[in-house]
Amino acid sequence: MCIAFSGPPGSKVDFDNTKGAAWVVKGTIYSGWHAMSYQNKVKVNGIKPKGHQWSGLNSGRKTGAAMLLVFPLANDGDYILLSAEDMPNFLKEMTTVETPNPYLGATRSTPKSLGLGSVEVQKYGLYDVVVFKNASIDKIQKAIATSVAIERQPELDEDAINFIINAYNPNGQSNFAIALFCYDPYQVTGEGKESLPVTIMYQTSFPEVLFFSGLDEHDPSKRPDFNEMVNTNHQIAWGFEKAPDVITHSVKYTAKVSTLGAIVPERVAVSTHYTKMPNGDFVVQLNNFRAGRLAVERWQPPSASLG
Repeated sequence: MCIAFSGPPGSKVDFDNTKGAAWVVKGTIYSGWHAMSYQNKVKVNGIKPKGHQWSGLNSGRKTGAAMLLVFPLANDGDYILLSAEDMPNFLKEMTTVETPNPYLGATRSTPKSLGLGSVEVQKYGLYDVVVFKNASIDKIQKAIATSVAIERQPELDEDAINFIINAYNPNGQSNFAIALFCYDPYQVTGEGKESLPVTIMYQTSFPEVLFFSGLDEHDPSKRPDFNEMVNTNHQIAWGFEKAPDVITHSVKYTAKVSTLGAIVPERVAVSTHYTKMPNGDFVVQLNNFRAGRLAVERWQPPSASLG
């Protein structure tokens, strides 16, 4: 999900050249675990680089910015955040070869038969990442106030955050975990800056679905529009060891180290998206993968179908 929040007045965020991956983690010990990796280039327009700082920096105001990602976490499920410092290029290596003619499926609403703590802050270069199993605006504000580096504290719009929480967890459900990515907008002025890949390995409530967070809104002053056609700039690798070789290719990793190196898929299919598409999250259903077809769909949050 490329949803921007907060930032200095008048700023607008460009998330560009997004590379990602979603895969089934292989091995008996990881039965029921999926992984989602995310990397992008961030550029904030409308503010001057540091050295010409927004006056709020000297008045005690929060000056950070943030984006949100979501992922379907099983009831009482667990997750692990994995660093890519030892494998900084693994997403680029995954997405080198595009799968010919991926089928782009219809937009639909996300199934609602899902189920979903603690706050953990991890740093990945550009981003400070905080994951919430059962998100609420109070938990998010408290985590930002107590845990996130002060120069990256965003002054969040409570109404906008509650809108996202309720979109994915309507009627008080706890369906999706929410990951808050905080960053200093003054680091990404000018030409912008590319982030390190961030990987979330999690026990999924969608065992038959590969999920990549993709709901889109780059203007911090606006809510995402579920019915909008949005520009895409994504390369996504999809991994499932039981997929036929005819639609996947082997990945040549320059390094395979640490936990991340042990779980990355050996073969992937790749979809590239550079056109306008319906707003929503990217999804591949494994029954299509088994049948030898890469069918990429855009699913809307559960609340979009409630009427």
